[in-house]
Amino acid sequence: MLDARIPRRSQWALVALLGLAMVVSHYSTTYVVITLIGLALPLQWVLSWFRDIPRITGAAAVAFITALAGAFIWYGPPVTNFNSGLGPVFHTVAAQGLNVLPNRAHGESLLTAYLQGNTAPPISAGQYAQLVHTSYAAHKSYITPFSDAGLRRYALRNAPPDPPVRWGAANSALSLVYLILLELANALGALGALLMVLQRKSSVIGRQVGLIGFAAVLMLTTLKLSATLADFYNWERALLQALVILGITLCWPLQLLGDRLKRHHDRILIAVAASFAVILICATGLADAALGGGTVGGGADVNLANSGEAFDRFYVSEPELASAGWLGKAARPGQLIYADRYAQLRLFAMTGSTLNLIGDVTPQTLDQHAWVYADRTNVLDHSAEMLFNSSAVSYMFPADFLDANYNLVYTNGSSEVFHR
Repeated sequence: MLDARIPRRSQWALVALLGLAMVVSHYSTTYVVITLIGLALPLQWVLSWFRDIPRITGAAAVAFITALAGAFIWYGPPVTNFNSGLGPVFHTVAAQGLNVLPNRAHGESLLTAYLQGNTAPPISAGQYAQLVHTSYAAHKSYITPFSDAGLRRYALRNAPPDPPVRWGAANSALSLVYLILLELANALGALGALLMVLQRKSSVIGRQVGLIGFAAVLMLTTLKLSATLADFYNWERALLQALVILGITLCWPLQLLGDRLKRHHDRILIAVAASFAVILICATGLADAALGGGTVGGGADVNLANSGEAFDRFYVSEPELASAGWLGKAARPGQLIYADRYAQLRLFAMTGSTLNLIGDVTPQTLDQHAWVYADRTNVLDHSAEMLFNSSAVSYMFPADFLDANYNLVYTNGSSEVFHR
């Protein structure tokens, strides 16, 4: 898209073909690209009045139009009918606004609130049970709960806490260093984008990369500030995709610094390499695997541990798939099927999106005539997870209630299916 050495007709054809290939390959990457180029085009037009750069780049316009039209057709009713997923985004933004930094405490600075993020904090099992029961009573009258669902002995309890941190001081210090390095990288990426755009000696392609990088910074900042948009698109995922461009703008000021301080070039290189090594160790979960606690990089990755959130989400066993496949064949169309946040992934893997799934596996939300699917974590670890109103909740799987009110119709030792 940015290579002016390619003949115009060939360049536009390649951009269109590659844009369509992207559309049919990955929907979220397509949406991010549409956003970035859609922001960069008007930014380039404004910049062209102050710097030597074209008013508009034809290849960029072709890329934007192709991606937008391709997404409308491929994700819309003509083909996959996936565009209906964007409806709730526009409806929620219109109803709630952007909901900027909703977790900011009274007297807390904007910077502190921004660094802590805008995602809702976890809630207890008791709070979740009360809130979800009220929500179902008001909005899901078709659910017929059991008469004993409100008994005290069936009240939801919090899941066991995470394993303790083995090296508390080292964990805290590394967490602080990791946070500082991440924010420094974000700041350098934004600074590099501005330098590429505004420096008088920048080339045309340099300014265009800087504009796309600046658009990426705007997108990430908006997601970081707006809880409404963050509910629909994960900030970490957007950052990973934006780093395709921000990786260039991040290195730009480092290169300029190395050129100006040639005597300290080796020291700068060592400091940068060490910083990226720390980020790599934390982001991949190596630090959490070594120190325990899962607080540095968000928990040990699935290839480093056989427990924790990543393991519960991504490690799928054959017995789980077998029970999910059996349930997909046994359940009739339209019947309600309950499965928690990660158990649903097993059902999706075996049945696609054909089942009528509900994620709130609690005594007061279970329908009398529904199916209940329990995965390995539910059966062996006796815990369940759910995301309710953007708040994560981890609670003890209600096995006693299920045993008292349902029949166990399938079991293979590590996954089960209940029905009445």
